[in-house]
Amino acid sequence: SSSVKSTLIRNKISFKTIKKIDKEAISFIKSKKPDVILSSNSLIFSKEVLDIPRICCINRHSSLLPSYGGILPVFRSIQFKEKYCGASVHVMDEGIDTGPILSRKFLPVYKNDSLFTLYRMLFVLSFVAIEESLNRILDGKLEDKLEIDDQNLRQSYFSYPNNSDWKEFKRNGGSFI
Repeated sequence: SSSVKSTLIRNKISFKTIKKIDKEAISFIKSKKPDVILSSNSLIFSKEVLDIPRICCINRHSSLLPSYGGILPVFRSIQFKEKYCGASVHVMDEGIDTGPILSRKFLPVYKNDSLFTLYRMLFVLSFVAIEESLNRILDGKLEDKLEIDDQNLRQSYFSYPNNSDWKEFKRNGGSFI
């Protein structure tokens, strides 16, 4: 009931599920003349797509950006025994999971938390982060620096885990459900 698709249907907002950003998808997006594009997927936007909205493209990511950019950030939080994971919303640029951060929400990681449990809670926190980000945009505060201390958050990026990553994840109590 809280998916993007169900929210759009409930509010009678037209949409199209895009699995690949091709000419047809770009044409559809341009036809909507969006002010903001919200991404909550693993598609990488080209400069052409980033330039479509009047204001900006924003992305929801399940990590405390700039830390844990890339694939499976919650897996990495468990693998590296982090005390917190989180949800961030940032302005998209031509990098992956880079760009100014508009909102960041922290979630403690407990010993018996599974990937499923953490992702489920992070998607709820994501709604708060998205709303906060959209309000910043509406209030003209897009350029204002996020007021949360970034000193302990170092930029990192990860791709798919390898065998040793899986072993470390399991050794540190990681589970899917």
